[in-house]
Amino acid sequence: MMIRKILYILTVVACVWIMLLYTFQGLRFLLGILLVIPAVCLVFLLVRAPFCSVELEESMVFVGRGEYIRLPVKAVNRGLLPVAGVQVKLSEEAPGSGRTNQRSRLRGVGGRVKRPFDLDFEAKHCGQARFRVKSARIFDCLGLFTLPVRKKGNLSVWILPIAAPVRPDEAEFLVNCMRMYQDGEDGDYLVRDYRPGDSPRSVHWKLTARAEELQVRDFQPEGGLNLFLHMTEELQSEEKRDLFLDKAFSLLLFMAGQDMGGFQVSWVQAGSLCGSRIESTGDVLSCIRQLLCVEKVGKLQSEEELGRRLRGCHLEADGRLYLGEQCAYEE
Repeated sequence: MMIRKILYILTVVACVWIMLLYTFQGLRFLLGILLVIPAVCLVFLLVRAPFCSVELEESMVFVGRGEYIRLPVKAVNRGLLPVAGVQVKLSEEAPGSGRTNQRSRLRGVGGRVKRPFDLDFEAKHCGQARFRVKSARIFDCLGLFTLPVRKKGNLSVWILPIAAPVRPDEAEFLVNCMRMYQDGEDGDYLVRDYRPGDSPRSVHWKLTARAEELQVRDFQPEGGLNLFLHMTEELQSEEKRDLFLDKAFSLLLFMAGQDMGGFQVSWVQAGSLCGSRIESTGDVLSCIRQLLCVEKVGKLQSEEELGRRLRGCHLEADGRLYLGEQCAYEE
């Protein structure tokens, strides 16, 4: 668009320069046309701008890591006259890549239509990606002028880990652990999602502000195996964190698919012990969403509590599965 403006200005300057040297009537007429046409384009653009907008569908979707996020964008023209095109600038805030912008153009939006078009972003790392329309402008048929139009909509996308089949030795190890703890109880203090009927006094406000969902302290004992996800400082790297979440996701799906009752998953966040109860495969997604909100690895305030957790079933940062000091890969 900038090149078009430069070429147009150079053409007008050339016509004026030639007219200063010669008195051609045709050149005067041509110069008049070159000056009138942009003015007409600008007037028509001013008339159509109030009737145009760009909308990003407000929704929440799930994609797997490594896939492409397809953003549903709509160019809306409520006026009778068509628009030459729409220029959109989207802002992306994704894990591992910070905040970036992407520009796109859509040419030809007729009158009284809503024309959808898609923009693709690559989901590189696990976490929550947020998108919004940073700017939206319409331009004329010559590409000389642009005017801002209304924009609205935000989109949140959860980038999930990649689930893989569990190794046979790990599967046998987990089944034996679940049988061992099938009739046991775990009365530890945990932080979980809010459920209707929970007391307002049990709300953990600090974690609620980070997770953007109500988190409560749970003092009720839960039966079955507890799997502790030992997220240490080794997982500060996005690549290592992705591999750890892939491993945890695969194990949770396998354990949820076993018809042996529910189990508990716990981890450390902001110095507190958090957890989620898994009764079926549908609960795994909710648990993974909580794990994706763990921005930084934290240490448990009570070292004694952490030591007691590591004596049970736990997944280490290097992806190795233990029951106390017994590793799943050792005879």
